[in-house]
Amino acid sequence: MSLAKEDLEQIQLLVDKAINRAQINVEPVLSNVRYDLEIRDRTLKVEEELNHQRELMIQGFQSMEKRFEAVDKRFEEQNNNLNKRLDSIDKRFEEQNNNFNKRFEEQNNNFNKHFDSIDKRFEEQSKNVNRRFEEQREETNQRFEYMEKQFKAMREDMNSGFTEIGRRLERFMFWTFGLITSITALFVSFKLLS
Repeated sequence: MSLAKEDLEQIQLLVDKAINRAQINVEPVLSNVRYDLEIRDRTLKVEEELNHQRELMIQGFQSMEKRFEAVDKRFEEQNNNLNKRLDSIDKRFEEQNNNFNKRFEEQNNNFNKHFDSIDKRFEEQSKNVNRRFEEQREETNQRFEYMEKQFKAMREDMNSGFTEIGRRLERFMFWTFGLITSITALFVSFKLLS
């Protein structure tokens, strides 16, 4: 992976800015030619060092590209191996799925036969239960009719009893009224006589 031309230009701009900052921050002193030469010498050394660093970075990027290519090859090989394994696993799953489907169909047929026999039994039981229910209903209706006759008879007995009690109360009241009237008449006549 080599540096692009734009990256190199960017590095050059950064170096130029750093040099300009260094020149701005230095207070102007009496310029000395020797000092200027030293600065130029240092600048050249920095530029050479930057060029050297750039070459090292380019070499590092190239070695990284080779490593990435090797890793890509390994991944491709592993991916191919994995695909082969997955294909064999898929085949096994398909075989097992077919076996399961056959077994399931057999079990389903067995269950259907069993459920058909259970349905027949339920139908027979349902007929028996319906018949028994009808018999119980008829028997219950007969009992209710018998109870209604009993209640009717009891009602008639009670009505005749109440009628008898009413008649007796009328007689009792008549006799009581007569007795009270006769006692009052005796009392009044006794008072008049005395």
